[in-house]
Amino acid sequence: MQEQTETKVKVDRALAPVGTCVTLSDRFISEENPLGILTDAAILIEGESVVWVGKQDDVPARFDLSAADIQDFSRQTVLPGLIDAHTHLVFAGSRAAEFDMRVHGDTYLEILAKGGGIQATVRATKEASFDELYEMGMRRLDVLLREGVTTVEAKSGYGLSVEGELRLLEVLEALNRDHAVDVVPTFLGAHTVPREYKDAPEKYVALVIEEMIPRVAERNLAAFCDVFCEEGVIDVKTSRKILEAASRHGLKLKLHADQLTNSGGGLLSAELKATSADHLEYFPEDEVPRFREGGVVAVLLPVAAQYLMMQKTPPVHAFLSHGVPVALATDFNPGSAPCLSLLTAMTIGACLYRIPTEVVIKGVTLHAARAVGIEGKIGRIEAGYQADLSVFPVRDYRLIATTYGGVLPQRVMKRGHWRFVTENCGPAEGL
Repeated sequence: MQEQTETKVKVDRALAPVGTCVTLSDRFISEENPLGILTDAAILIEGESVVWVGKQDDVPARFDLSAADIQDFSRQTVLPGLIDAHTHLVFAGSRAAEFDMRVHGDTYLEILAKGGGIQATVRATKEASFDELYEMGMRRLDVLLREGVTTVEAKSGYGLSVEGELRLLEVLEALNRDHAVDVVPTFLGAHTVPREYKDAPEKYVALVIEEMIPRVAERNLAAFCDVFCEEGVIDVKTSRKILEAASRHGLKLKLHADQLTNSGGGLLSAELKATSADHLEYFPEDEVPRFREGGVVAVLLPVAAQYLMMQKTPPVHAFLSHGVPVALATDFNPGSAPCLSLLTAMTIGACLYRIPTEVVIKGVTLHAARAVGIEGKIGRIEAGYQADLSVFPVRDYRLIATTYGGVLPQRVMKRGHWRFVTENCGPAEGL
């Protein structure tokens, strides 16, 4: 009787050996190895996906590497492609003058009430053309890609009118289509109430609920709906109305919550089982168990806290001790976090919150993937996941999280293809 031969699995690419492979795979994570790190590893890729990861000496015979592009990264660290889970990517104009206003004592909400803040960016963004916004977005995505970011969440919110919000989401749609970095769009029509509705804010809320949300959902322009739930911006009762309407139209939920006051936004996110609540400086520590029960990801934005010169920090260690997934993001925007460097945000977060590097790394990979709603595809190096990888020219992965953007990737892969390659890695080589 003729023996059956095992069908060979073709491999397009192989990264082997990898000096330090941060897999975040459940197969390798343990109490002693919380990041699932492998040394002398191999990553096998077919098409857009990883088909196997493990020790180089354990590669199964069923894989056909005869035609594979095999590259040696024995002195380097490979991470899953980084994920920036909170940005305001598309806008025009500058708000640099507001920094001096804060230095002289004005608060964020006082600047907003004077017509600055979000309102100022809305005016500048309205004056920019679609093509100008698109070109700025492409350049910003180029910067993120060069830092190892392969997926980014991006919000509207600088339109604050039906056509203005739709236009920003259309720009995001075009950026997602044309750039290697995946753009996850979020509708943020409730970023604030426009000045023209100052005396009748309920009319603007009705516009968001009755016109914007249905049109966004009908055209599938956003995955999420977000609200800036804050005293003096959108109160918790109104936030609930907007988010419940969004949920009825099939949008997943996010909140800017408890950034400047204990507004109740964090508890609302838990009640509505939102995907994430972001900022959370004023979230009450004794309510963390309720937050955990809601299954919400806590997205922390250390750049904004530092740039706004805040003295308050979120209850980070309570989140961690109760098993709340914690993500870190840039909050890139022109007024409170003009920072396009997720690597820098990681180090600021590590210092500001006094958290170890393993928490930081999970915060921009595994937990960030959950915060953008696609944790089953990205955020790990594992068979079946997208081949999104960032290759850094150091063996010690902790340097990536602790050097204020000083360790830049040498290569970045998105969906199985190298999208950024450089031999000039800057100061990393001297670390």
